Amino acid sequence: MGDDSKSIYSIASYFSAIWIGATFIPVDIALPIERIKYIVLNSNAKHVITISKYKAILCNVKDINVIILDEEIDIFQDNLTASINSVKCCNKNKVDLAYIIYTSGSTGNPKGVMISHQSMMAFVESIVQVVPYYNKSMRYLSLFPFHFDASMCDIYPTLLVGGTLYLMDRCLLPNHLLQEIEKNQITIACISSSFMKLLSSRYASIINYDLSSLQALWFGTESCSIDAIKNVKSKLPKVKFIHSYGPTETTCTSHIYFCSEKDFEISSQVLPIGKPLPKVTSFIINDRGEYAKVGEIGELYISGVQVMLGYCNDVK
Repeated sequence: MGDDSKSIYSIASYFSAIWIGATFIPVDIALPIERIKYIVLNSNAKHVITISKYKAILCNVKDINVIILDEEIDIFQDNLTASINSVKCCNKNKVDLAYIIYTSGSTGNPKGVMISHQSMMAFVESIVQVVPYYNKSMRYLSLFPFHFDASMCDIYPTLLVGGTLYLMDRCLLPNHLLQEIEKNQITIACISSSFMKLLSSRYASIINYDLSSLQALWFGTESCSIDAIKNVKSKLPKVKFIHSYGPTETTCTSHIYFCSEKDFEISSQVLPIGKPLPKVTSFIINDRGEYAKVGEIGELYISGVQVMLGYCNDVK
């Protein structure tokens, strides 16, 4: 938990939770203490892994075991070999919980979106299958905080294919991002649409950096002006742009659109959300409850194994 949680220790904690059959719940330590307490109680969490910097905050949460990682790390290292030899992977069912992501919630309290192992693996395998930039030689720059579900695009597909994952915490300035891409020869990065707008602004000096390693920029989380994308594309003509869409409830991303050269030539101000991932089904329903025809307005419905199990302890 916390700003310092975006580290190799956090990722190790996530994989350890999956390995022993537990459910991991990333939480933003910057939240008000009452909201953290709500998440802990709502999820029935029994253990919290954090660092000593946030010990005082978490000690105010009753009935939970707080593990201070930087105080325990020497013990972990001393017993690493014994742990590897003694711990066995827990055989979990596909529909068992892998993780819970808490959204802001429209009712005043955050909602815990419950994602199963089946949903998580369907998403990860689909991303590796559909996005050609995931491979052993990839160098992925992770910008999203771990309590935000977009970070799932960063971590699991990259590590699955044996790529290199670079962790970047709280990137607020566009030139800071550009500097990291140049320094680490990043091949792909996923950014928010709002950050894409920053890259297109006068605050970004794209031409001052060597970004020749960059193959693709993946963006989403909200709508983005195509003018901003065109501006960045004009300065990075060889980079491919990927637009993703998907509510948290459908395991991070359900649709992907690969921008073509034609998209940067037309006057349209919106980009398509793209095609559904291989294990996702989507359709449009009009106000008569029928499948919408081409050009007809309707609501998007998404189904398939990537859809969540439900909201944690949601009382109807």
